[in-house]
Amino acid sequence: ACQNCGSCIEVCPQKAILSEETHKEEKERGFGILVYAQISKGLPISSFYELLHKAKELSLLTKEPISVFCAGERIDLDAFTGYGIKDLYLAQGEDYRYFINRIYLDALCDCIERMRPSIVLFTASEEQRSIAPAAAVHFHTGLTADCVFLDIDENGLLVQERPAFGGNIVATIVNPDHR
Repeated sequence: ACQNCGSCIEVCPQKAILSEETHKEEKERGFGILVYAQISKGLPISSFYELLHKAKELSLLTKEPISVFCAGERIDLDAFTGYGIKDLYLAQGEDYRYFINRIYLDALCDCIERMRPSIVLFTASEEQRSIAPAAAVHFHTGLTADCVFLDIDENGLLVQERPAFGGNIVATIVNPDHR
């Protein structure tokens, strides 16, 4: 018996009802948290799980789902079960036997273009330190390396803190315009 008046949107206690305008806004600004899982011998490296834990904390604040991107020749999918991951984006096969920045970057950028996440998280591994800046350039967005603190502010923006000037101060970085 819906009349498309929109009154249910405002009174929904779980905020589970979204208008078509809200869906359009989410698509334009991005929606979801994407975590890059580096694969070694078919499994994510251990620091991925630490980052996934942080993504879960951010997800509770943003109410956005967590997705994971990974690339490798063979990937053990069981390594990702039971962690509350909504979507798993795989770049798998012979082309991904060895890390080749351009090949992995193309797959990652394709994933980001399809998903349009509001946040992408990387660990500080050598592989990810080489691919994250290239992805940031591709999407004309910011990149903050070596974060020691991540949070979501009252406007729903990612707040990143990192040491600066030899660790003597902590810089707080927010990028509202190019998410």
